[in-house]
Order: sequence, then structure tokens, then C-alpha cells
Amino acid sequence: MPDLFHGQGQLLARGGWDEDATWFGYWGGQAQAFTNGARVAVKLDGRPAPMNLGAVQVFFASAGLKVESGWLPPPEEGAKPVEEVGFLVGLAPDTRYDVEVDDEEMYEAKTDSGGILELKFAPGRKAGVRLKKSGV
Repeated sequence: MPDLFHGQGQLLARGGWDEDATWFGYWGGQAQAFTNGARVAVKLDGRPAPMNLGAVQVFFASAGLKVESGWLPPPEEGAKPVEEVGFLVGLAPDTRYDVEVDDEEMYEAKTDSGGILELKFAPGRKAGVRLKKSGV
């Protein structure tokens, strides 16, 4: 089983293959995590901190539309770099957003039917990332 599934307005991710690995799920506008051996409801109406699952980071729209890449250390020389993947959950479904990453061209991305936006980043590169609805 892969450590990430994103499709049909749902997101399922885990931080590793260990028995005590952290899991995260988002579907139907609800989120929950499994960490330290217990299921935890994630209150999306609060300002939850990002959830780190290794190369995957989950950000919450209720905490704001500014995030940061570069949560993994830069790859060691000769090591294969691992792409960082960020998911912003709790956005408007099927909506276009302008994505601005420090020192890069702005681009447009669209959320899926569950209001999830997938963002991919170069490994180990710290950068501020800002989002806003397109055309606003």
C-alpha cells in the first residue's frame, strides 16, 4: 500500500511504515489523524498547525493561505532528492487559486471536488508560498 492517496476529493497519507506512524485522512469536509496510538479529530474551524508526514505536509486553509516549503533537510550530496508534496485542505471545491512561491513565477492551480489543493516543491528549498482565489 502506498503512503499517499489523493483522489476523488479525498486525502489519505501516513508518515511511514512503522507501527506507530502518524496517519491523516480528509474526506467529506472532515479530517482526522491517528497518532500515538489514538484517533484524533482535527478541528478544521480552529487554526490547526500543519501536519508533517515526512515528505508530505498537510496545511489547513482555516490557518491561513500562507505556507512554507522546505520542511525536509536538503538532500546530502549524491543522495536521491525526495520531492516535497504539500496539501492545503479546506478550500473551496473546484476553484482556481493563484499560487506564488518565493523567487518563482506565479501559477494557477485548481482544487479538487473536496477542496484539496496539491502543491509540489523542490526538496529542501525553503520558500514562502501564498495563495489567493484567481480573479479576486
